[in-house]
Amino acid sequence: MIKKFLLLVLSLFIVSCAVVPVKKPHSVRDRACGVSTHEWDLRMVQAGSYSANCNSPECVLSVGMVAVAATSITAIVSGSIVVVGNVVHWVETLGGCDVEKLEKTVNDINAPLIQQGGKPIKTKQALEQELEDW
Repeated sequence: MIKKFLLLVLSLFIVSCAVVPVKKPHSVRDRACGVSTHEWDLRMVQAGSYSANCNSPECVLSVGMVAVAATSITAIVSGSIVVVGNVVHWVETLGGCDVEKLEKTVNDINAPLIQQGGKPIKTKQALEQELEDW
């Protein structure tokens, strides 16, 4: 009896769906302001394709109940992760970011360096290239 129950539970976890947290890409504002955290979203994925072999209504009902339970558990855990991640992202973005003010500050800092023959490096690849050429 225990072996049948464990087999049923295992097969249900294989056939059920799961809810997983996924990162959203950074927005233009996030990149401009240097926000390091991501906004999160939930996505439903299929956890497996194995189907249980049921010949009775009780078995079908049991399979369905365990599948719903597995999906619910992943939804609760993933939902908690998404809520915490989005709160952290929201708190980080509360500091505000005026892109024009940020660009002006960067230009003010770079102006004397450019006048002395320096050049601004805006990307990681450009920095790597400069270091290789140096």
